Amino acid sequence: MNMLVGIMGILALAVPAAPTAAATLELKSLDVYTSRDPQLAVQIELAVEKGYFREEGLDVTVKYLSGGGEIPPAMAGGSIKVAMAAHNNALNLIARDFPVKVIGTINDISGAMGLAVRNALNVRSPKDLEGKKVGTFVYAATMDFLARMSARHGIDRNKIQVINLQPPDLAPTFARGDIDGALIWEPHLTRTAKQGGTVVLTGAQANFPEKKETYRLWGLPIVVFTPQEFIDKNPNTLVALLKGLARGNDFVHSNRAEAIKILTRKLSIPEDELTEMMGRNKYTMLIDQAFLNEMDGAADSQLAAKQIPKAPRAATYTVPDLMRKARPDWVTVR
Repeated sequence: MNMLVGIMGILALAVPAAPTAAATLELKSLDVYTSRDPQLAVQIELAVEKGYFREEGLDVTVKYLSGGGEIPPAMAGGSIKVAMAAHNNALNLIARDFPVKVIGTINDISGAMGLAVRNALNVRSPKDLEGKKVGTFVYAATMDFLARMSARHGIDRNKIQVINLQPPDLAPTFARGDIDGALIWEPHLTRTAKQGGTVVLTGAQANFPEKKETYRLWGLPIVVFTPQEFIDKNPNTLVALLKGLARGNDFVHSNRAEAIKILTRKLSIPEDELTEMMGRNKYTMLIDQAFLNEMDGAADSQLAAKQIPKAPRAATYTVPDLMRKARPDWVTVR
């Protein structure tokens, strides 16, 4: 009998214990909806590839959509529980009293929205944009960018002709010379500039031949959001998700070259293009007052554009406690 007990004890030591987190998770698997681009999919794809979610006891499946605009109706209908998208998509629900909360952020995309102009036009300063035709996808964020750009650089906004185009149509339209410039986000910004153009302006810097400046012109937070009911039922699962994303965020900063090689395959973007695109993004999961202020500014812009009925303050719909459990030092607000 003593020998049997001893053998069983040895076997118990030989079998690795399951991760502590896995024993406490409400769900063992989770679908996360987002878009396949370098603003949204970097940390999650790296976390899947490197096994970070599995180490937290969670099996995460990335579900790609053609755009963030698909998320609000699907989340309202109950078919999407967790999503990562531009803040305006969460706000479209929140401003209409649907109980959605922001539980995290993954990116500062101020540098990933910008203006490319055709080299043949010899645009040397912001004022040279007057009289030009600029193609863009017309909605609150791009119009806010255009207004801020004009105010900052003394451009007469009324002298810029705006052509409304779908993002994938900008590069070929630009290449044909049917528009003089394109105001858009990545990956379309880099792809458009490659058609005989140059990125002269982003939300983070001006790069005109006669006007170079680093600043904070514009920003739109990328957020992780989910219904309150899902938070109430699955808090530990969501903490595990955020822990995996945080490790993906660590990896993109500490192993950029390897991250780009992984993401080139995962996102189906050529390595040279992806390197440039990722260089314009600031991958951060910090929840601080600046993040809340950015969301409030975005809400005010949407309200001014009459895209939402009201502009609730970010502090009322941001839940920092889950991120605080994942990475305490990345949360500086209560």
